[in-house]
Amino acid sequence: MVVSNGGGDVSGIYPAYIGGRDVTGDNARFVHTLTARALIEDTFPSLRLKRDLDLGITDPYAAGERVVGACVVADESMTALALESAARAAPEWSRVPLGERVEIGRRIAERLLEHLFAGLFALLRILAGERMIPLHRRMPADLLDIPCW
Repeated sequence: MVVSNGGGDVSGIYPAYIGGRDVTGDNARFVHTLTARALIEDTFPSLRLKRDLDLGITDPYAAGERVVGACVVADESMTALALESAARAAPEWSRVPLGERVEIGRRIAERLLEHLFAGLFALLRILAGERMIPLHRRMPADLLDIPCW
């Protein structure tokens, strides 16, 4: 299993973060992300490219700027390592006061929603600019039926 402490990794490749270290596994498989431009301007060839990248048929560097990045897919050994790491961390985490744990969870949720809304607003602006949808005065959360607090 390939494990690093964050140095010398290829940009755009996102390993699993397990036990405070970046882990890619012995026979790493990846899920690739393409640019929105590639998907909009050349939909079916881009989807074929993504499939070929995910299957390991095409070299990501040959795909050029159409590839945003890739995330490692956890294998069985990585999953076992993550479970072992979580079990080792549980006693220490349980000593953190409940209020602090709840606050950490709230802040994580807040950050996720910020990024969701930023991306959704950008998508809505693009679609409205292309006249594919009318601009609504409703919040993106309403459009997707996402609870907000």
